[in-house]
Amino acid sequence: AVLVLVASAAGASRPRGRPPAPGRTTLVLACYLLAMLTKEHAVVLPGLLLALDAGQGRVREAGYLPRVLGPGVALASGAAAYLVLRWVVLGGSLSGQAPVQLGFLQDPATRILVALSVWPEYLRLLVAPVHLSFTYDPGVLPPPTGIDARVVVGGLLLGLTLAAVGTRWAWPGIGLGAAWFLLAVLPISNLLLPIGTVLAERTLYLPSVALAFWVGYAARAVAGVRERRPGVARAALATAVLWTLALSARTVLRNPVWADNTTLIARGMASHPGSFQVQWFQALELWEAGDTVSTGRSFAGALETYDGDARFLTHYARFRYDTGDVAGAEALLEEALRIHPGGADALYLSGLVAVARGDAVTARDRMRALEARGFDGLSRTIADSLALRFPPGV
Repeated sequence: AVLVLVASAAGASRPRGRPPAPGRTTLVLACYLLAMLTKEHAVVLPGLLLALDAGQGRVREAGYLPRVLGPGVALASGAAAYLVLRWVVLGGSLSGQAPVQLGFLQDPATRILVALSVWPEYLRLLVAPVHLSFTYDPGVLPPPTGIDARVVVGGLLLGLTLAAVGTRWAWPGIGLGAAWFLLAVLPISNLLLPIGTVLAERTLYLPSVALAFWVGYAARAVAGVRERRPGVARAALATAVLWTLALSARTVLRNPVWADNTTLIARGMASHPGSFQVQWFQALELWEAGDTVSTGRSFAGALETYDGDARFLTHYARFRYDTGDVAGAEALLEEALRIHPGGADALYLSGLVAVARGDAVTARDRMRALEARGFDGLSRTIADSLALRFPPGV
């Protein structure tokens, strides 16, 4: 977000009527490349720069296209280089491995419904973030099973955003803010590709700049009518001050939640006791503390809320295995491997479970699967367990 904002400020502050200076173009390009290597969402920077030019009225100036052609080619070349690098690193894919922890995002129709259902949350978090959560898992935001009220409201908000982009000539401030929000939120909205999370507050840093645009343009409009309507100006100023104080207070009150994991989980249980991840993380903490009874309850509660995360199922299986419930561990691992057949931890633990059950065939199958994925050390550990269970000559 910082790198994109620096590039945006450099682009928006260039002199009018002539091409950007080479030094300015170099700065924008360097920020673009670094931003993409930091977080792939930054790929939308060229669109944000175009939105800024439209908001400033530059795109309607004579000779606009020839002036921005060189910087545009430089940015396009940078994006192409980044995408090639990403393709190579991810083994012939731009999106990488599809997220396996939220299986419902794999179905395009369900994913679109989920994406639309989150738009009311965007509005709430930007304007009145009274309720916050470090996770918006299915226990906090249940995925819609059809076109419900959240999906309808989300669709209306998306439509209003698109319509607001079209007002960029009549009301540049509204159009610029809408275009910025739409471009910045698209990569993390699940509308285009599944991203592995339904909603994460941290991903709204860059989209929230749209709100700053709207507030700035509103302040300028209020300043323009201050002499004619002093009462309106005073009311607007008082509202802005109160809103800012309220948001500041919310920040101060929220910060202590992040003191440590224990505090975060405790506050998460107080605010969202039905959260899948909160119960999962609480189970891990209780397990580490040695409270196996409470650990089992927390794991069971998390499983009842959501059973589609292979990592969670593997953690729960490990707890069952360590506490002597081999059959329970095996059932959880079967589901974990159905969701994510290549999960190394699940394959490894499944091999140990097979050894405990006396199933040498399955144990060796897990060993071969781990070796094929490069986990030779885990495979050898299963082999050592097999050797102990079945000594030579037995």
